[in-house]
Amino acid sequence: MKNRQKGTKAEYVLVVILSILAVFFTCFLMLNVITKTAVAGDMSVQKMIVEWEKPISSIILLAVFAVPGFFVIKNSYEDRNKVLFFTVLTVHVLLGFVLVLFARSAPGGDAAAVYNMAAQAAEGDMGFFTSGESYLSYYPQQIGLTVFLSVILREINAIPYTLSPHHAIKVLYVLMNAVSLTFGYLFVKEAWENDKITAAFLYISFVNLPFIMYSSFIYGEIPSFCAMSVCMYFLLRYEKRKGPAFINIPVFVIMLSLSVFLRKNSLIFVIAVVISLILTFLKRKKAEFLIVAAVALILALLILPATIKIFENKTERKLDSGVTMYSYLAMGMQESERGQGWYNGFNFDTYKNTGMDTKETNRISSEAIKERVGYFKENPKEALKFYIGKFRTQWCDPTLASCQATYNDFGGRSSFFTSIYDGKLNSFYVALCNMFQNAVCIGAFIWSMINLKNVLTHKNTDKSIIIYLGIITVLGGFIFHMIWEANSRYIFPYAMLLVPYGAAGLGEIFSMESKYDD
Repeated sequence: MKNRQKGTKAEYVLVVILSILAVFFTCFLMLNVITKTAVAGDMSVQKMIVEWEKPISSIILLAVFAVPGFFVIKNSYEDRNKVLFFTVLTVHVLLGFVLVLFARSAPGGDAAAVYNMAAQAAEGDMGFFTSGESYLSYYPQQIGLTVFLSVILREINAIPYTLSPHHAIKVLYVLMNAVSLTFGYLFVKEAWENDKITAAFLYISFVNLPFIMYSSFIYGEIPSFCAMSVCMYFLLRYEKRKGPAFINIPVFVIMLSLSVFLRKNSLIFVIAVVISLILTFLKRKKAEFLIVAAVALILALLILPATIKIFENKTERKLDSGVTMYSYLAMGMQESERGQGWYNGFNFDTYKNTGMDTKETNRISSEAIKERVGYFKENPKEALKFYIGKFRTQWCDPTLASCQATYNDFGGRSSFFTSIYDGKLNSFYVALCNMFQNAVCIGAFIWSMINLKNVLTHKNTDKSIIIYLGIITVLGGFIFHMIWEANSRYIFPYAMLLVPYGAAGLGEIFSMESKYDD
């Protein structure tokens, strides 16, 4: 204990518990992703099929990926990492532009509904808000993304642009991905202060195909994750007292609120930030961390309701409360054609059929929940099968639904990309994504084991608590989507937040080897 930095026993116990949970989760995740692969069998139906992974091809691909990675990570140092960073960044931007020009994805489903509302708002048409049957009446949480896209579309409409506005938005999303990668690199570099871990992060990111593919998905995932990436870096700088607090704190708080504004499920990330700051307070014994946590939480919780209130005052119409939480919970316990707990229309249909009556919708949903709980109690094996299937259809999809999300097009998609979506190249794309996912999950498990050992032996007391922010968010996302609506697309931000830990695990191995050689 004498080597430990001053802190409280409560902080230490909580970090130990968190580290143990990380070991169990990453172990369970690793065992599932290296043995099972969940893929959409047919893009028109998008039913998730869980198959045994092909061990020989997976091992060969992983070996091909690992060999050059061995030399890159082993021989890394700061200047080489800078070159590697600009190389990876250039590749990501170029591939993003290739997707814009040749994949020609267009918004579909929910993304199309939000895009159309944004297009209306950009023209000054408030019908999307005043109509009692609009998409926003069912999903009012999409007001933030609608406003964000409307601002972009308004600027696009003001300049000469002959092609579809989708193109310009996707170009912006490609640039947002570049920002996310940049701040991810800066975060890893600052958090671990280890050149080998930084090199591992960049090398793994080089083949992060779902991340690149999502740049063509005009919805909340990319801008929200971009805001989260910036938020993490400035929060870390604030905690480590690097740079002026009057810059670090406002930027991190604004980006935190923006992440929720663009995607409400980012509240899980907000909770993780608050937990991290509370742990930091327990370790550092400075009340300022609690104050900052409270301010950040309040602003993140108020940003969407405040936006709705502004529109209500402007249009003199009160927006409907939307599809209820209980209906989502009920649907998350039901079977679906696409997968266990996936969307089957229950939440939307129940709310619509009750005439948007929140109380009646909750009553029907509560009855559905009780009925399902009773069935699971009587059939525990079926319950286990259901929730394992729900986990695998989400977390074992190496593509993270990137093909499903960007499948819709507006004509002119090249034969190469058509093959990736519906042809022979699709299996190759899945295999490459599988290789990336396996590397990340194996590395994350290694990190969690090394981290737990260091925590128990008090060897990492100089590490920032903010280093746990990503894993806390991932654990929260796991719990949330095991009870909420399932979709492998929803796992995208958590999978991206696992990448630094996968890199940390692989980089730590080389670091220990270097110490042994010395």
